[in-house]
Amino acid sequence: MILPISFRERIVLYALLTSLTSLSIDALLPGLRQIGEEVGGISPLSTQHIISLFILGMAFGELFLGPLSDAIGRKKALLLGLGVYGVGTTIAMLAGSLEMVIIGRFLQGVGVSGPKIATRAMIRDQFEGDAMARIMSFMFTLFILVPMLAPALAQGLISFSGWRSVFGIYLVIAAVLGFWLTMRHPETLPEDKRIPFRPKLLFQNGRRILSSRRVTLLIIATGLVFGAQLLYLSTAADLFFDAYGMRRSLPISPSSRRE
Repeated sequence: MILPISFRERIVLYALLTSLTSLSIDALLPGLRQIGEEVGGISPLSTQHIISLFILGMAFGELFLGPLSDAIGRKKALLLGLGVYGVGTTIAMLAGSLEMVIIGRFLQGVGVSGPKIATRAMIRDQFEGDAMARIMSFMFTLFILVPMLAPALAQGLISFSGWRSVFGIYLVIAAVLGFWLTMRHPETLPEDKRIPFRPKLLFQNGRRILSSRRVTLLIIATGLVFGAQLLYLSTAADLFFDAYGMRRSLPISPSSRRE
């Protein structure tokens, strides 16, 4: 007999599903130079699209998987996202060229938007007020913590097993989270509250949102801030290896001193 999922277990599951986004970005940073050397990206900044197109895929996926979660349910949309994420991870892990790595990363971005959007929708379906605020604050604490730890841990993994092992870890995490969600978490959106997927309605709602001057200005401001962060993440490896003379690893490792 499967016991009902507890409040604490829900929080841990939500936090891990949400942290998959930041883990997929930051854990790969120490391996960007190695990827470029192995699959033929020899020009300066040749690997920056491994990060930027992941973000593009995530933005595209949110436009699709968000409304889809309202139509078919949170759980199905989340599992669909994890499935796409797994396909993209496999393509990138087995890639023999930089182009295939980038295609895999784009699919990863599309897929990771499922856990990102559907998890927040699940929380809104079940909680409100102080309870929802506590859960969201815990999730964002972990979201901030992951970028601090992921590059250091991944650096050690890459040193022993190469950059493909990072994608192997991504695949295992996605499979574990998908199994956990399937076996333990119920659907949170009843069928009578679901909204049919209608592209025309999406365009109409998008036009209404963008017609608000205040909302448009907030979108622009957020885009500028996030754009600066994306620029740094995309060029971090080249910045440390070329501008600061690091040779084998990011600064966390003692072997990265100047020669």
